[in-house]
Amino acid sequence: MTSDARGTRGLLQRRSITAGDIAHIGKEANHLDRRADGEVDADEATDLLLTYNDPANDPWRTHDLPRLRQLPLKQVAAATRLSERRLRDIYTGRANPRYATKDRLRIAFAEKNYREGEPYVG
Repeated sequence: MTSDARGTRGLLQRRSITAGDIAHIGKEANHLDRRADGEVDADEATDLLLTYNDPANDPWRTHDLPRLRQLPLKQVAAATRLSERRLRDIYTGRANPRYATKDRLRIAFAEKNYREGEPYVG
């Protein structure tokens, strides 16, 4: 495909974008060009990028947890086999669940929406 066919020749128009995630990365990112050129093997490549996650932009807190709070506590407890007390701590933000527990909670939300005929947008 030529650049002309994509509409990239001549006066260009603005394109809207939507940010998926915001990630702060360390100075090791300077070596990513070596990785792209194939100078770095896969094991060393994981050491080159250090990511710092901002808790305020954590998708669990900004996306998943608000949707999960819409579900009745007892229903989620039964579906995930978590105690209501533990769920209350998660709902209020006093507890940050492990990855496996987050996955169980996401599945419970998706299954509830599936049963009600609503699409799950993850």
